Amino acid sequence: MNQAFAAELGKGPQEFGVDYNAYENRKTLAEIKQLMRKKQYEKLALQRQQERQALEEQRKATRLAQIARGELRDIPVEDIRVVQTLTGNFTAYTPSVDECDGDPWRTASGTTLHYGTIAAPPQYAFGTLIRLPDYDPDMIFRVEDRGGAIKGNHFDIALLSKKEAFAFGRRPLKVEIIEIAGIR
Repeated sequence: MNQAFAAELGKGPQEFGVDYNAYENRKTLAEIKQLMRKKQYEKLALQRQQERQALEEQRKATRLAQIARGELRDIPVEDIRVVQTLTGNFTAYTPSVDECDGDPWRTASGTTLHYGTIAAPPQYAFGTLIRLPDYDPDMIFRVEDRGGAIKGNHFDIALLSKKEAFAFGRRPLKVEIIEIAGIR
């Protein structure tokens, strides 16, 4: 009898996950239609949830790529939150064998050294995002390295040439530890 109802509907209930035998006692076509609509709605709701999750993952990946490139100017201001502000004593270092242990291009966190890498004291976890408004306000720096002389409020900024590093010298800079909505 259920098969006759299914034939009237034009689609078999199995397409919506409805088992003929489990609903054998259903008496009306309306009940079967309602059950099929419910299954269809649940399937659609799950599909929409998966689409939202995929969109959020894509948004997060885009943000991470922006951060990796240091593109703070492309991130909406309302998504940036300053967690802590301090003054740090900064020096610069380069990927040079005489300045590093082991591979000069490999950071303590395992990433490749690039402009935007900061060597920070251990109280700042790898991945901490830093903005230096008095030095390069549109750049997001990331804690990815450590160093023997990096203690207290001393930070080292990675630069790619000795000339740039010497020109940078030693200077106090305002440090903003930031969080970006949707990251972490």
